[in-house]
Amino acid sequence: MQYYKPIARHLHELCRKIGSRPIGTSNNHRAEAYISGVFEELGLHVERQEYACKGWKCEKVKLFCGEEEIPAIANTYSKSCEVKAGFTAAGNVFELEKRDFRDKIAVIYGELTSAPLAAKNNNVYNPEEHKRIIKLLEAKKPLAIIAVSHRMTGAVPIIEDWDFEIPSVTISTIDSVKLLKNSGKNLELNIKSDFEASHAANVVGKYGKNGKEKLVLCAHLDTKYGTHGAADNGAGVAALLTITELITAELAGKELMNNDKLSVENMSFDIEFVAFNGEEYYALGEMLYTEKNLQNFEDMIAAINLDGIGHYSSTSNIAFFECSEKFVDTALSLKEKCPGVIRVDPWPASDHTFFWMRKVPSIAISSTGTYDLFHTANDTVNFVSIDKIEEIVRLTLDLVMSIIEFKLENKKI
Repeated sequence: MQYYKPIARHLHELCRKIGSRPIGTSNNHRAEAYISGVFEELGLHVERQEYACKGWKCEKVKLFCGEEEIPAIANTYSKSCEVKAGFTAAGNVFELEKRDFRDKIAVIYGELTSAPLAAKNNNVYNPEEHKRIIKLLEAKKPLAIIAVSHRMTGAVPIIEDWDFEIPSVTISTIDSVKLLKNSGKNLELNIKSDFEASHAANVVGKYGKNGKEKLVLCAHLDTKYGTHGAADNGAGVAALLTITELITAELAGKELMNNDKLSVENMSFDIEFVAFNGEEYYALGEMLYTEKNLQNFEDMIAAINLDGIGHYSSTSNIAFFECSEKFVDTALSLKEKCPGVIRVDPWPASDHTFFWMRKVPSIAISSTGTYDLFHTANDTVNFVSIDKIEEIVRLTLDLVMSIIEFKLENKKI
């Protein structure tokens, strides 16, 4: 419980006081300012990497099947609409290709909505099957789209794309039955939403004076709409800020490792603490960071990404990318002091992807378990364990010290 108070303080600020933090929103800007303030108080050189984006708000969603109202959520960045029409349903690509949706509302389910669809202009993650579905929907030109969530309850948006012009909502699997049993009835859909030009920024804090080689520790600060994002990813940012405070503290090495021979004073490299902003939409912040560092990736000795940690009924995990066998063995020996953490296979998502794809040795620390919590209103501080986050903080600090030692001995990370 050594680091309980700072973790809890940061988590409270981000997830209780600020809350939901989608890019382009005032809460997102408040989170940026809070993180910047912590970095500045610690004496770091702070850089804000700003980019343009859209702000969006939805004031009203109403869906009726005949006289019965069906609970629905607006898909993120949906346009407004007032539509009353019959509907045609499709559960796979073949049905979507063959059926006529002119002057109808399209209801998509099954294979078509087994996972949220990537934004059509997302250059980082955009599977071919997602491109095909979006292209067909645009070609068929329905008046609106109702997507059936792959979740029985607690629907999350299936379409999240400000470049997609067709208004759309998502309903739960359970609620979809009320609709699909009544194929002859008209549907009435009313969405009232609004857009505005906005901005968002990565917050980067730089520690050290060497100016060339660097270790990157990162976590994303943004959330989906409608969630406080405690496990995804307030916990990761709280851990990152706590680690930053400990590393920049006086005699940090002795405090962290109880080792008189090894401390952060022995570093031959800088540390860059990065709060990415945009992981949940388009990865615009990550792409901007990549653009700014195109010539610097060869000087990055390693990257550690914290994303989706700390949920009570999940198991903490660690994965390695482009790391040497010797470093992995060392890291796994450190993990023995953290019995709540398991090793998992490399997974190609989240912010570590931007590093390992460019051959930077990378470590991802996340969770295995209750993913249905993520991106929902249930992802609150009440479901997050400070003890689990603290275990990750201790493990990350040990990894940093091992990286320092590997560099001092000219061993490959």
